[in-house]
Amino acid sequence: MEIVVLGGAEEIGANSTYISFGDCSVIIDAGSHPRNRDKTFAPDFTVIEDEIVSAFILTHAHTDHIGALPILAHQFPTAKIYSTEPTRDVTEIMLRNSSKLLHYGNTPLLVESFLERYKKQELDILFQLMHIRKVGETFPIHSALGTSEVQAKFYDAGHIMGATGVLLQSNEQSVFHTGDFLSENQYVMGEASFPNHHVDVLITECTNGSDATPISRKQQEVDLANFINSVTNENGSVLIPTFSLGKMQEMLRLISILMQRNSIPTIPIVTGGMGRKICQLYDRYCYTGSRVNPGFEMADIPQERLPNKELLKGRFFKTPSIVLTTSGMLHSGTPSYKLALEWMKRPNFGIAIVGYQDPTCEGYALEQSVMGEEFMFGTMKVTRNCKLEKFRFSAHATKEQIVNLVHQQHPKNVLLVHGEYESCSEVALTLVKTGYEGNIIIPTLGQRYNL
Repeated sequence: MEIVVLGGAEEIGANSTYISFGDCSVIIDAGSHPRNRDKTFAPDFTVIEDEIVSAFILTHAHTDHIGALPILAHQFPTAKIYSTEPTRDVTEIMLRNSSKLLHYGNTPLLVESFLERYKKQELDILFQLMHIRKVGETFPIHSALGTSEVQAKFYDAGHIMGATGVLLQSNEQSVFHTGDFLSENQYVMGEASFPNHHVDVLITECTNGSDATPISRKQQEVDLANFINSVTNENGSVLIPTFSLGKMQEMLRLISILMQRNSIPTIPIVTGGMGRKICQLYDRYCYTGSRVNPGFEMADIPQERLPNKELLKGRFFKTPSIVLTTSGMLHSGTPSYKLALEWMKRPNFGIAIVGYQDPTCEGYALEQSVMGEEFMFGTMKVTRNCKLEKFRFSAHATKEQIVNLVHQQHPKNVLLVHGEYESCSEVALTLVKTGYEGNIIIPTLGQRYNL
């Protein structure tokens, strides 16, 4: 067995892993980098460009896992593409949006051949070639030579709609790749349900590996309710910048739950951006996969549409409201960025940061700002006068959950990916302290590991 991490080694980047069982090889995920717009935008497939790849397997539809699929699918045109049905449908929305951003955004360093892959006609063909498989269904992946095959199987990973871990087995060798997962219920998505038997190799995400003592979800619910009340009691509105896939749906459901409990006042909820379209897909698959309340629909939550054309004339400036919109990192020009500029002028308003903020993005600058002091917000020098509070409603596994999974599956080898070096090394250290005696690998990008 040979494994090469093509992206997501010691970072949360263009996640992609090549796994070869002799003459049958698969690539799990084909993500794009969230920041880089040069050749590192896509996974480094040059190290395997002479290999014959039998299949791509997509664990879920966040762009750091599917954003470079058009590029890698063009490089390996005979490889079949497998995913769950919800992941296929969300992938179409996400990649069409990526195409729009790449063609009209500021991407002078992006390789021209990469841009070619995001034209409408190429994407249309790509989506038609995706093969749907259900969670729990074992399906074969045949080698190009037809001499061997790998048995693959999807498992619910929690995280977001359609997210899976994948088990690969061939010639009595087994690999389990977690994708992104969470072993506890959120508000819409239920917990992961992974195999609890021995595997030879476990490849696991480590996003939250360095979070020593994460705040409990229950405590964060209380803290968020207190923050919303502190703002609305002063006749202000709350802005919650959200990622369109996953975070929007979870926060929308949480807000509705807090209102039902009378933990916060029943005030207008305003939603906007691509998240509204993805909410419709969540409703289409409301009985599919791991759900806290099967059959619950996002449409059951009363919502007002964000007035994009007259954004700064919204009634939330006059009536206390909760506004959820993209982008989650408040990138310049997005609705959340434009609204934040107005929010910061109003001392009785508040901004709740509920997701990860990359150090290079506008959201990070806002997150680090001090009330009443100037700071650079994109290209503008501004002063924040509104309230601001940070929360961590993570959809990724805790360090304890990662370690428990390792001990549950007793692998001979563990590869720690999808995390900064500090996070991966913290998980590795905890594994050693808790008695794991297998081989621990923090992979280097592009290096071949023969296991």
